[in-house]
Amino acid sequence: MPSPKGERRAENKEISINDLRKFTLKNPDFDPKLTELLKRNKDWLDTMRKQRDDIVHYKSQVQIFEPDKPEMTFAIMNPGGNYPTERIQDGEIRIVLTPVFEFVNSQMVSLLIFLNQDVVEFIMSMVVSKGFKYGETGVSGSTRFSCTGVALFNLINERCNAYPRNHDPQS
Repeated sequence: MPSPKGERRAENKEISINDLRKFTLKNPDFDPKLTELLKRNKDWLDTMRKQRDDIVHYKSQVQIFEPDKPEMTFAIMNPGGNYPTERIQDGEIRIVLTPVFEFVNSQMVSLLIFLNQDVVEFIMSMVVSKGFKYGETGVSGSTRFSCTGVALFNLINERCNAYPRNHDPQS
């Protein structure tokens, strides 16, 4: 496994998820369930990494369009000019715009499923397979997030079927 990195306090050292992914690609049999967990979330992790790198390392700008309208959109504008474009009906080429609400909501759904379903299943399978003893804390069987807006978030996503079929937004 890759060693934790960090230049400051030892307590802040962490394993990069990208280093962990590279390790599982080279050593898929080290832990097949970990390899599967990272493969299952590959597209989402790749997209987030690219967008983060574009903004943090390559000085891309996030341009907001129609901020006074309910359908506010954005585009990540790379200084090199290689941002996504699309050809519309009349042949004109335009920048691909992403609706802010849809983007934030889809990222929250992906994060919720990753942390509350995929990672929990992986950790529990590891605990059981290694024979570790454990006890539950908090509400029995619950790993759900709780804060302002979560009930509305779950209601919106239940009504538009954003969750996969095997995901229970209440757990």
